[in-house]
Amino acid sequence: MALNLNSGTMKTTINSGIHVRQFDPVLYRRMADNQQATFVNFLRLLGMKRAAEKMGRSKGFVAGDSLQNVDNFKFEWQDIYTGTPISKITAIGDTATTTTSITVPHGSGDTDAKMFNVNDIILDRNTDERMLVTAVNRSTGVLTVVRGLGTENQGTSGTTIAVNDKLVLVSSAFAEGSYSNVPRSYSPTQEWNYCQIFKRSVENTGTNEAIKSHGGVNKLSLQRKLEHEQFMIERSRAYFKGLRASFEDPNDTSKLIRTTAGLDYFLRNNVFTRSSFTYGNFIDFCEVVYQYGGGERILVVNDKLMSLIQKEIVNNGRIQMDVSPKSKEYGFDFRRLKAHKGSMDILIDSTMGDLYDDPTGFALDTDLIEEAILRPDVWRENVQANDLDGRKDEILGECGLKVISPDRHCKLVISG
Repeated sequence: MALNLNSGTMKTTINSGIHVRQFDPVLYRRMADNQQATFVNFLRLLGMKRAAEKMGRSKGFVAGDSLQNVDNFKFEWQDIYTGTPISKITAIGDTATTTTSITVPHGSGDTDAKMFNVNDIILDRNTDERMLVTAVNRSTGVLTVVRGLGTENQGTSGTTIAVNDKLVLVSSAFAEGSYSNVPRSYSPTQEWNYCQIFKRSVENTGTNEAIKSHGGVNKLSLQRKLEHEQFMIERSRAYFKGLRASFEDPNDTSKLIRTTAGLDYFLRNNVFTRSSFTYGNFIDFCEVVYQYGGGERILVVNDKLMSLIQKEIVNNGRIQMDVSPKSKEYGFDFRRLKAHKGSMDILIDSTMGDLYDDPTGFALDTDLIEEAILRPDVWRENVQANDLDGRKDEILGECGLKVISPDRHCKLVISG
């Protein structure tokens, strides 16, 4: 008697027995210790540490859903640019020693003229002359000044000034019994970025999983390890070179793909470039990095820049390099350079070798950088169709890069 079955009525559906496994901090530490995608692994551990602190834990890391720190694929924040006290002369009046008319950058995109007020004392850093500002025309950028402040020639003449001389706002001075000064105001700017969906999958047949010979070369466990590495390396490339964008999926125009912007995008206007790497150039770089104040920074570098640092600074006895306290805190290798204004913890990221031909590094204030996580990394197991003779697993995460106040970070490029 034939079997009482209706042929061909079985439907292929996604396996209802999907298992989701969260990522342990150890996985990120191990990969970072091998200098693979070090920056993104550090960012994730930094987020795990901050999540633990929010829960009242002074030590350790938190994994799982507690890592979610944004509630939308588009995340926003406000930046306030406070500026620097440094400007420059773009034009002078009739005579370089007696003129009382100095022009500074102004117009669209330039804020220099806005930072000066009446009664400001300014310094020409090239000549060491002090001047008193008596009037400011913000639309034309013209400052009216008293020359030779504090000298025998005050009010009549000073030293010879020139276009491109650096001006420094020293302080403001007011008379006894004077009224309040002209207030300064700051205009916040709205910044934003996208979370990007990162995913990779592994698959194996039931036969390959059952084979015991050949050392288990093609086992799913090994494939998962390799795919996790590629998953993090892809995210690393995006966090360095990504651009924020939203566009239709070529395979299904009803769906949108979103990509996150990386460090190159946010720091595009704050790049320190030199043709060679010397101790003097490194100190100049530190001046830019610490222009808003001292403190700790991390310096994410490719192998080429690390080699130059080792040869030109450490081996010549210019700066000492020690093991950073962060090595114990995060569980992988940090090296600390003690610069004259603060400390830099160096992370070597081999992923950068695929992206930058020149020796390149990023000095970052860790208090002003964060990974925005909408969906923490997970392994979704058994995502194969029900009738598949095998198994398929998928690694998935949705996140993006948040860089607050880009002017407080800096990119270093040695282009020679």
